[in-house]
Amino acid sequence: MRSQWAYSWVMRLSHAKRAALFFLTCISMINLVGLLWVKLPEMTLGLVSLVLISLVGMKLLDSVKSGILLLGFSLYVVLMTLGLLGWVGVEPDNASVLAWVVVMTMMMSHLIHFMAALLRAMARGSFQHDAIAETLTQTHQPILLSSVTTVIGFAVAAFFNAEYSNMALIVGVGVLFSYLVVLIWLPWVLLNWLLEFRVGQYEDRHGLVHISSFLDSNPLVRRLLALATLVLIVWALVQLFTQFEAMEAVLTMVLASFVLLLLVWQNFRVALVATLIGCLSVIVIMSPMHWLHAISGFSALVLVVPMGIVLDDVVHFFSRYLKAEQSFFSKREDKIRFALASVGRSIWLTSQLLIVGLLVLLFSDNDWVRQASLMTILSILLVSFLLLTVMPAIASSKADLGQKNKS
Repeated sequence: MRSQWAYSWVMRLSHAKRAALFFLTCISMINLVGLLWVKLPEMTLGLVSLVLISLVGMKLLDSVKSGILLLGFSLYVVLMTLGLLGWVGVEPDNASVLAWVVVMTMMMSHLIHFMAALLRAMARGSFQHDAIAETLTQTHQPILLSSVTTVIGFAVAAFFNAEYSNMALIVGVGVLFSYLVVLIWLPWVLLNWLLEFRVGQYEDRHGLVHISSFLDSNPLVRRLLALATLVLIVWALVQLFTQFEAMEAVLTMVLASFVLLLLVWQNFRVALVATLIGCLSVIVIMSPMHWLHAISGFSALVLVVPMGIVLDDVVHFFSRYLKAEQSFFSKREDKIRFALASVGRSIWLTSQLLIVGLLVLLFSDNDWVRQASLMTILSILLVSFLLLTVMPAIASSKADLGQKNKS
């Protein structure tokens, strides 16, 4: 089913290419003037991280042009964010360096999800211009929702500690420009620059649906995954009770995210499961990292950073699940299979590329950056495991149980 607004938007951009280019260029140039009044932070490792993500992205996406777009627009978002901060008179300080980790990971996540969805649509036979509209239809709401939840998370951290206000502002501005790039700049460029030929690419077309097929035929693996999930849940509950005060900011963010998802999705069960998976992915990782002295303490910001990132993948997965529910699929296992086929590969690609970039940041001199990067890497791995293996395993197990009850 096509979303009329996306096709109308692409048609408007196509028919007003010069006007759109003039408008976007003027806005960008004016915003860049703000760089004259802002002190540029030390971002050497961040730039290395972006370059490395783009190079690895060329390989994983099997598209050199896609890697170029990842690097170009990520640098654009950074410059636009710094420029606007200069105009409003916000001076980035040492404490706010953590905000740049969030800005870079979120914008890369948005770009990768968009490009992966675009390449999949092209592999299924859509011409690139039509694929842009299909991609906007699929990714617009998840990108917007994950952006809002991230901003809410840092606003919560700033509420608990006023010295984080600049950090929250930087995240908000960076996320805003990331969203505008995906909505306007990236579609405009793709209307004028054709990517590599994609029709028939098997991985793009089928995603990770083979995981569901494997689990369907291996009940022992499903039981082991269910047991591992039960252990993780018990562990998370223990940490929740013992470290409740330390996780106050994270839990407030989780509650706000749940309310937002519930209002948008109008589905209590799906909104609850989505927020619980995001919360589980952070809480399970938290205490072992503290015990191993990988993090010095339960800083609200060190915990909020991975929460914002993992919620991005969670929102994309369950948005496709709900899309299947609104279409022709009535069985839970079929909805999970649809999500794995349509967005599973992009979640795994995003996880791999973000981990590559965050590994570079582990060499930072800033303790918060190192701690948040390590927490985020492990949380990304865990949320990928939960979404791409545990969810289809649970769906398959319930399907088998339902068949036994009928017989």
